[in-house]
Amino acid sequence: MPTTSHIRLPARRALLRGPAAAAGTVACAVGIAFGVAPSTVPFGRLIVVAFLVSAPALAIARLLPSLRAAVAVLVGIGGAVSVNAVVAQSMLSTNTWSPRGGVVAVGAIAALLWLAPRPERRVLDTTTGGVQ
Repeated sequence: MPTTSHIRLPARRALLRGPAAAAGTVACAVGIAFGVAPSTVPFGRLIVVAFLVSAPALAIARLLPSLRAAVAVLVGIGGAVSVNAVVAQSMLSTNTWSPRGGVVAVGAIAALLWLAPRPERRVLDTTTGGVQ
């Protein structure tokens, strides 16, 4: 069995997808739990705010087939702000606003974005000048 030092970089990333997905799922569950359940934990609201920004941002960044992760994360943060604004505006305009409902709605949208199929990364073929 080859060691991880002999595995190519994309294969290493594939090895980390499972634990990263598990950690993201746990973080989202904790964020939703703190947002929905009444808690007296002093840092509970901070965890909820981190969830409201990070869950949609990571889901959107995952959908961007960018070579640079920093660009994808910045676009994801902008998308997360947009998702939060649309959820808040929609709930306020229909007179159904509640902080718990907002957390659940943002969590559901982030989950749907995360489950969306990831686009293929196209590689530029330098020998023919086209996209492979």
